[in-house]
Amino acid sequence: MKKPTPSSSVQTITNTTDEDTLKAGESKGISTDMSSEALPAITPNLAVEIGSVISRIGTAGFFLAILQLVDNTVEIDSMHISVWAVDAHGRRFVDGVPLYGSKLVDENIRDCLPESLVAQLVDPEGPSLVRLPSDIGGSSDLLPPAHRCLAVMRAPDSQLIVLLLRNVDHDDFSPKEVAALEELSLVLLPLVKQHASL
Repeated sequence: MKKPTPSSSVQTITNTTDEDTLKAGESKGISTDMSSEALPAITPNLAVEIGSVISRIGTAGFFLAILQLVDNTVEIDSMHISVWAVDAHGRRFVDGVPLYGSKLVDENIRDCLPESLVAQLVDPEGPSLVRLPSDIGGSSDLLPPAHRCLAVMRAPDSQLIVLLLRNVDHDDFSPKEVAALEELSLVLLPLVKQHASL
């Protein structure tokens, strides 16, 4: 089913009880910025779904809640979240620690990134979300073709990375879907950082 997406284009990613479900910003003293005009258009229940994610920070259900929110916004087939270490010169990635998903996928993506994309990701002024070539893995069986978007939150010596994949037997991410993921990543990445720090 086609997911709702914002009308703006990109300029250049469990069930709960009533007691568990909180409104955005009401859990753990976290403030969620909802000022973007595009965010309310992503999904009608965005604030409620973000509140559900916030209520799961520090729990085993947190990443599942993230996955469900993303998939309810833009259809995806898998998600991988990790922290990539940046070398002392801030020019390349030297290691990674998976937080959710496949360690092997994480390693293969990091090793296959072309220099031009690495430069964008390590640039403090670089984009918050990039689309990766579907054939980024070349002929490797370890990284088969797929439609991929990579969202990033930068720190001086590391990057918080969210990799979103859609199988090639489905359509690629449309410009509107990429715009939706870009907006959503600005809200979700700080929550992932908060969860990972606990």
